[in-house]
Parts: sequence; C-alpha cells; structure tokens
Amino acid sequence: MGNLTPVFEGITVGVLAAVVLLLICLIFIKRKRYLKGQAENNEYTPLDTNPTPADFLQNRAMYTSSKVPTQCETVQPPNPKIIWAIPDSVPERPRSVSCPDRRNAISDLGPKTEEKGKKSAETPGIKERRSRRYRRSKTDSCNHVCQIQFTVFYNYYHSKLILQLVCASKVPSTFGLNYGSYIQVELEPVAEKYTTNIQLHTNNPVFDETAEFPEISSDELLNMTLKLRLCTVDRFSHSTVVGQVRAPLAELDFNPEKPTTLWRPITAPNDQQPRISSSLLSLKDIVNKGELTISLKYQILTNKITVVIMKAVNLPSISKIFAIDPYVIVKLLLNLKTIQTKKTSIKRRTTSPIWNEPLVFEIDPKIPISEYSMSFKVKSHNSLSEDLTVGEIEIGNHAEESGEEHWKDMVKRKNQDRAMCHRVK
Repeated sequence: MGNLTPVFEGITVGVLAAVVLLLICLIFIKRKRYLKGQAENNEYTPLDTNPTPADFLQNRAMYTSSKVPTQCETVQPPNPKIIWAIPDSVPERPRSVSCPDRRNAISDLGPKTEEKGKKSAETPGIKERRSRRYRRSKTDSCNHVCQIQFTVFYNYYHSKLILQLVCASKVPSTFGLNYGSYIQVELEPVAEKYTTNIQLHTNNPVFDETAEFPEISSDELLNMTLKLRLCTVDRFSHSTVVGQVRAPLAELDFNPEKPTTLWRPITAPNDQQPRISSSLLSLKDIVNKGELTISLKYQILTNKITVVIMKAVNLPSISKIFAIDPYVIVKLLLNLKTIQTKKTSIKRRTTSPIWNEPLVFEIDPKIPISEYSMSFKVKSHNSLSEDLTVGEIEIGNHAEESGEEHWKDMVKRKNQDRAMCHRVK
C-alpha cells in the first residue's frame, strides 16, 4: 500500500497541470477574439458627423459589400428627409354583431386621457373595462328578464277581441330544469278564461295560439283588463305561477287594419302570499302553508305500502331571521287508530326541503285495504322547546280532495309508484 502512494501523487499532479493548461488556452483564445473585434471596430470611421439617411445607407453598403457579397442594390427613398411617419387615422375598433345596442356601446367609447406606459396603451385599463361593462349593461336591450309576446286586434265590425299568444322568453327553471310551461288568459271583469297547451322542455316556449272573445262592444272594451299568467309544471303535474302581465285595454292603441304586437315583462302576482311571516304570527293564522309531494306504492304480493317523502315547497317561516327545520312524521292508521309511526330526517333552515326518503309499512293481508289510511304531519325541529306543527295531510279512502284521489289511484294501480302533490293544512 505504501508503494502506491507516489503513483497517486503523480496522477494528481498531472491532472492539476492539465486543468491549468486548459484554462490558459481558454483565456488566450478569448483574448485573441476580443482584440480581433476591437480592430474591426477601429476600421470604421464615419464620413460625416450628421449623415443623411441616404448617405448612411450608402456607407453601410460600401463597408459590408466586401465582406458579404450580394446582388441587391440599395434603394433610395423617394423623399430622404422623411423616413418615419405617424399614421393619419387610427384603425376603427372591431364591433360586436350579437346585439346592435351592445355594438354601439363598445364603439362609442371615448379616447383615453393619458397613456401610462406601453402596456397601458395597448390594453384598456381597469376603469375603462368597468365603464365598458356599465355602458354595455345599461344600453343592452338583450336583457335576461322573462317576457311574453302577444298581439291584440279588435274587430269593430263583429265586436270581437282577438288575442294571439306568440311566445315567452327566459322562463325561469327550478334546479336548472324546466319540464313545461303554459299561459292562462283572463279578461277582467268578464269571467272568460283561456289556457294554452303545455310546451315541454324549453325556456323559450313558442305557443302560437289564438283566443277570441266575442260580443264585446267598444265601450266595454275600454273598461276591461287583459291578464296573462305564466305558469310552469313539473313532472308530477304540479303548477307554479311564475308571474303575470296586466294590460289595461284602454291604454293600448288598437289598429283597425292590423294587430298590435306587444312585449311585456312579467311581474309578481298580487295574490301571492309572502313566504316570510312575522315572528309574532301564529301558524294557525297562516292560510298558505305550502305543499308536500308524496309517492305511494301498494305491493299486493308482499303486503306492504312504500311511502316516499319527496319534497315540500313554500313552507311558512316562523322567524324573520331563521327558517324552519322541517321533518315529516308518517302514521299508518287502521280504523283511525295509529298502528305504525315513522319519520324522515331533519332539513336545516329551509322552506323548500328535499328528502326523497322511502318508508315501508307492513299491513295485514286479512284486513281489506279500504280500512287503512295514512297521516302526514309536517313539523319544525326546535332544540330549546317543543317542536312546532306546521300542518297535516290525510290520505285514505275517507279523506278529502286530493287525499282520497291519491289513495284510490294507489289501490287501482298496484305495484306502481303514484306521486301527487298535496296542500298542507
């Protein structure tokens, strides 16, 4: 091992010497290139301290012709004194073609007061962008308000009022879905009504239907009001009023030769009850307590009744600050006596809860189904005191209105889900 030490030392010294020699060579080559560049720069001497553009181009061609051979000749400008020029006109901004008012709002923007750097000159500033949005939203006629288009024509010879329902635009949808929509027409104070067909799966329905109201004199026409009510339906055939249009006929200009076309935005109906009630108002004093959607299924082979609590709509509020915490208690009754009781989960702070929870009840096959009935009680959870009862629904063979209809439909169509919307009382 001791004999190899001089060998390693010799190899180390040789490597260091090679590195030093390589560095010296690199420094020498870099120095030589630097001196060569200095000599080339010293060879060029301008002929005039202030040469004209034509002389500058000629001198540059003379010095570069010996190094870079080319067949191109220098081109003299028509006016040597003017080389750079400012354009007389600024190109017009591109315009939008989606909406005429929006196009004018963009093209009528004023020039900038100051230029702050190259970046601010090329792109609009934050204030200008905000003002552009404001002008666009202020002057844009393509707004997102739900409107109804209809035409009105009065036949003076036959004393007949002709109404044509053309279409509706921007009909609001629930949870991004719109199953169908229709329009109810009512002529006040005459008790004549007309309902259009339901247009399915569209937010811009086209009706193109005509309603005629005969035997209306011109004097009676001035005292009448046309009322158009826009409604939507869900998959369970439950109707919801979106809004209405009231058009007094005395304010319309009737043309005896052609119909008058009108676009009117919808407004909230006057008879709609506000959802938020006073904190001092009792639940017994509230008339409209909302609706509950229930699905029933009578399984005759297994002797079971499957109840699905689907959703509730427009439940009343007890406080102005907090909404209710609703849940549903379902009871199976035999001769008006409770035999089974089940309940759903609690939905926090909402007046339109969605459950979709199934509850299964077993029945005795020896007892006829007509002796059974069901009770649905909507309640609000309260952590500090007793839970409040919002309302109750009864479904059975001896129930009232929709309760009896739903029960008979379930018994008639066995092993099928039958859903229906019931008003909470």
